[in-house]
Amino acid sequence: MSSDEPTFWTRSGPPNSEFQYDSGHLHSTFCGLVGVFGLSLRVQEQCFSRIKLAMLATPANHYFYPNLIAGLVVLRVVCPTGYGRFARSDGTAADLLEAIRNRHSGGAFLADQVGTVLACCLLCVNRGQKLDPALEQILKIAGDTNSKDHQKERAVKIAEMRQYMRSHERHANLQDVLSRIELGFQLT
Repeated sequence: MSSDEPTFWTRSGPPNSEFQYDSGHLHSTFCGLVGVFGLSLRVQEQCFSRIKLAMLATPANHYFYPNLIAGLVVLRVVCPTGYGRFARSDGTAADLLEAIRNRHSGGAFLADQVGTVLACCLLCVNRGQKLDPALEQILKIAGDTNSKDHQKERAVKIAEMRQYMRSHERHANLQDVLSRIELGFQLT
């Protein structure tokens, strides 16, 4: 997969708005997961189509959640059982993150910025229930003044991203995101 951003990833929206970053976030998350899971060209093209349909189903003035949509589209293909459990609220974000972490380069992906953002999106998505247990643990680590390791650094990043999302009303509604994703799977 090329590191150049094709026009495919471009989404219409007001110029100089926060939507201008959607294509970059979508591209980097998708490319990272393609590398982790070693998706074939055929599967990549199927995912492109599904992401594009989700993009088209999102009104121009609504937040698209590019990291979350790219991540969930790929996870629905490579980890359908975990995805289904997450969608039904029988599973947790930690289950999906573990599916990524268990791949050869999954741990490295989750440790970098793109993977951390995806983890935060999965952990913080509004599922109409209390906090994901893994998020509770991360917030506890972030608040621990005695801890100063890599795990603490990542936890602080996720806690800061969560706070930003909360203050800017950027928590995705899982059912809304899933309906856009499922539209792509029904039509392809």
